[in-house]
Amino acid sequence: MTCTPDDAKPMPPRHAETLADELRRAAAEAQRTGDLDTAASVWQQVLSAKPEDAEALQRLGLIALGRGELDLAAARITAALAQRPDEPRDHYALALVRQDQGRPGEAINHLRRAVALAPLDAEGVRADLG
Repeated sequence: MTCTPDDAKPMPPRHAETLADELRRAAAEAQRTGDLDTAASVWQQVLSAKPEDAEALQRLGLIALGRGELDLAAARITAALAQRPDEPRDHYALALVRQDQGRPGEAINHLRRAVALAPLDAEGVRADLG
């Protein structure tokens, strides 16, 4: 008996979560080593498994920023912030995007928010973004 796509059953939520976690680790490692094409591809797979994954959105935003795709970077990071509005790394990332977009006032506002959320980790916020 052949299994067609119509016969396919959705993954159980626990399996989907485990797969997303494995993909997240692989994507982070690829990004850490500078393999941005692989990282982007794997982060996109994470989003396919979990469309509202804030970390994947933020990381894809940072990759887009590095590639000079500022509108895409802003959209991805803004979507991450909608999921986790109190995440200092997301505010810092959006500050970087806004600065590159020539919007220094918005950049300063997001930078201030990042520092307010993690005052003892102001340097850590920047380091975490690699």
